[in-house]
Amino acid sequence: MGEWFQTCAISQLPIRPQEDALLLFLVRSLDETRMPGRMSASHALWTPWSLPIPGIYDGYGRLEVPITWRVKLVLDRIRASVLERGVGPNEEHHPAVDLADLDGYETFTHLQELVTRDRVLVQPGLTPEHVPLSMCFIRAEVYEALAAAPAFGPESIHQLDAAIETELRKVDDVVESPIHSGALDDAIESFKSTPFGQTIDKTLAALGRYRQVAEAAGSYGPPGYRGIGVYGYFAVEQVMSGRPKDHPTVVECLTELGTFKHVILHMEWARKLWQPQTGRGAARTGWASHAALARTVLNVAMREFEAETEQYEDPDPVVEG
Repeated sequence: MGEWFQTCAISQLPIRPQEDALLLFLVRSLDETRMPGRMSASHALWTPWSLPIPGIYDGYGRLEVPITWRVKLVLDRIRASVLERGVGPNEEHHPAVDLADLDGYETFTHLQELVTRDRVLVQPGLTPEHVPLSMCFIRAEVYEALAAAPAFGPESIHQLDAAIETELRKVDDVVESPIHSGALDDAIESFKSTPFGQTIDKTLAALGRYRQVAEAAGSYGPPGYRGIGVYGYFAVEQVMSGRPKDHPTVVECLTELGTFKHVILHMEWARKLWQPQTGRGAARTGWASHAALARTVLNVAMREFEAETEQYEDPDPVVEG
């Protein structure tokens, strides 16, 4: 079988072989599982589970990527939360999911193969249930342009720099909190000296630490957490392990986290859903149809945006002098 195009999850434009793209892992939304029909946010059906990973589309449904901290963190999370499964009805199309086959960071291509065949189930949080892990692709130029664009208009406070600064400041708040100054460890040690404390399972103490850190960090969560907040937790752990806050991995992680949250904001306001895309196996571009749709959307959006802007402008401004 020959090469085929992928579909951009934001623009629905085709992604051709050897083009720059980003790979985003998604998990089936627990909110949608429990409350069918809820469509109030971009993550109503599928929730971003990773930060987008940049690479080159190989033409066969996979992204060629260098082995960086992004890939390592994804594989570490997979190994901590994946449900092992035997071979399905068709050995070729339903391969086994075996931790032994995911041992090592060079197994990222194999992980993509398993996800493409809808074989991967992960435990998305502190619940026993497992949900499907999927993935989608984003055209690099689309992602970069959307990240650079302010939400709500040119004068909006929702700018990329502000989103990144928020993530950098949040880690400062967590690192300097009493939790990381040793207060929580002291409290646990004191509790252990009591009759009840002597019998407490150490796992519960560790879980308590995760939850306290998560509360202090807002949206952060422990490894295995279903959302992207785990990247904030990862940055905190890097600093607490001795790396300076300006270490390239820490800064890159928080910069990309802020960038992606800014893109998510655009998705929310554009009423777009994160989800696996159609067109798998297709080799058609459809540029004319994309252009017709884009012109129509642009014309309507600009007309309404200008009308809305005029509505809030003062028709009779006071001129001093």
